[in-house]
Amino acid sequence: DNSAQTTALANGESEWSFVFIPNYQATFISKDPQNHKIWAPGVLGIHGLYINTTIKPFDDAKLRQAMNMVINRADIFNQAEAGYFHPQIDSVTGLPNGAGDAFIAPEYKDKKLTPDVAGAKALLAKSGYQLNGTTLTDPSGKPVKITLTDPAPWSDYQTTLEIIKTNLAQIGIAATVDKANQDKWDQNVQKGDFGATMRWTNGGATP
Repeated sequence: DNSAQTTALANGESEWSFVFIPNYQATFISKDPQNHKIWAPGVLGIHGLYINTTIKPFDDAKLRQAMNMVINRADIFNQAEAGYFHPQIDSVTGLPNGAGDAFIAPEYKDKKLTPDVAGAKALLAKSGYQLNGTTLTDPSGKPVKITLTDPAPWSDYQTTLEIIKTNLAQIGIAATVDKANQDKWDQNVQKGDFGATMRWTNGGATP
C-alpha cells in the first residue's frame, strides 16, 4: 500500500522501503531533510506489462508488437512515476539507460522507442486485423478487449494502467482497468487468470 507505507516512512515507523512516493519532497523529505533520503537508481530490475499469451488473440506476436508501438513511456515516467521512481525505458531493447548500456549490441545502441500509432495500425492491417471506427477486430472478427489489473493501493501502477488503456484505445483495443484486492490479484496471476498486469523483475548483475 503506497499511501500507508509513505506515512510509516514519514513518521519513522519504517526505516527503509521500496515504495513509490508521490510528491516525495513534501510528503517525506520535508519531514526530516537531514535523514529522509530518496534513492531511485536505474538498475536491471525492469518494470513492464506482462500479457497473458494463453488468451487469444494475445498469443499473436504481431498484436503484441503493435501494442508495444503505441505505449507512451514518457507519459508513464513523468506522470505515473513522477519523473524519478523508475528510469524511463526508451531503448528498443527494453534495457534502462546506464545500467543496461554495456549489454546493448552496437546495432541497437541508438535505436529508441517512440509511440508510432500509424505504424501500429499498418502492422495490424497487414496481420489481418480491422479497425472499424474505434473498435479493433481480430482476424476472426471478434473485438479485441483486454483487462489490465494491479492491486488498488499501488498508485503508480494504477496510473500506468490508465495511460496504457488510453494508448491502446488509439488502435481500437478496448481496455478496462481492474483495481484488484492484492491477495486475489496474486492468486489470479499465479494461476494465469488475468489479461495483463504491471509487474517487476528482480535486479541482478546481468539482464
